Amino acid sequence: MKKYLYNSLKLKFWYYIPLFCILANCNHHNPPQDVIKTWKVSQIKIGLPDISKNSEQIIWKEVDFVDDIFYDFKKDGTYTIYKNNQTDTGTWKLSADNKILLLFSELNERDNIEFLIEHFTDFNLTLSTNEKDNLEKIILIPQ
Repeated sequence: MKKYLYNSLKLKFWYYIPLFCILANCNHHNPPQDVIKTWKVSQIKIGLPDISKNSEQIIWKEVDFVDDIFYDFKKDGTYTIYKNNQTDTGTWKLSADNKILLLFSELNERDNIEFLIEHFTDFNLTLSTNEKDNLEKIILIPQ
């Protein structure tokens, strides 16, 4: 009986070790490297203050016109944003703690933007900003 329990535990141990290694590695990111790809905008939300309740609560409204918007981050630190028939190019940079994504537009300095990285996985990148008195959330998925 002891031998059976020992063998059973040994098999379970060897089953769970690889599973643990796989799961532990799922959340391991190298943000500067992992940002480098083409991302498609899947959702944009605009934050509006809830003035009906006279509170600081934000009501998020989804934007309908997100088709054909892509962010292409390149290894050399440049980016291109494709929006319908328009493009914006510039340089991108992550903060030292990898929590802020900075975009510096070559076309118009007023288009420079600072994004807070709210969520980052292999499957999506959620950015938010409070630039120019607008609260905005952009959810990107790999293309």
